[in-house]
Amino acid sequence: MCLLISTVQLMNAQEIKIKSQSLLNKAKLESLWKEFSKDDGWRALTAEMTRLGYKRGLDVKQMWGVKGITSDGQPLLLCMYDFTSSTKKPGTMVWLKKGTKVYKAYIRLGKGKDIDAQIENSVEYYANANGKLVKASSFGRNFGRCFRNRLRDQCGTICLGSLGACALTFSLVGYVHCVVFVCGGCATVAAISCGFL
Repeated sequence: MCLLISTVQLMNAQEIKIKSQSLLNKAKLESLWKEFSKDDGWRALTAEMTRLGYKRGLDVKQMWGVKGITSDGQPLLLCMYDFTSSTKKPGTMVWLKKGTKVYKAYIRLGKGKDIDAQIENSVEYYANANGKLVKASSFGRNFGRCFRNRLRDQCGTICLGSLGACALTFSLVGYVHCVVFVCGGCATVAAISCGFL
């Protein structure tokens, strides 16, 4: 995993069929954070975010996660944790797991008038198998595009109407929270399946 790769290559680019899924509460997300913190790559990502002047948000609105099972029985996990800075756009750390494959990264939002533009202009680093940080451009852009497209195509007009208002949120986790609140289970399925494209 030392080469620049995309989440598409990492997680196998096929349509993921989800058999079941459930949102994770704050207690479970905090418990998972502690588990993730035992991983060298996750610690390296956290240390780099701290070095860059970011601090992890501890409010329930600054974290989001979902777990599920594919139709072929593979466990799925997608967890997102927002980081804030007094001088920079928010950042988000992401833990993706499908079966035994794991993708760990941080995304720092870039310039833009709304969350969509900020995701497109984001900076992303992932932790490779040796715990080294490698510049990437996969999860943030792929997730953002996929999520918007699936919401538009599969979740109906009420959900579609939420995209404009939710695009004014200030972080990746805030955006996902907003859309899932308005769109419900359809958006949750979109988020977890897009996380593994």
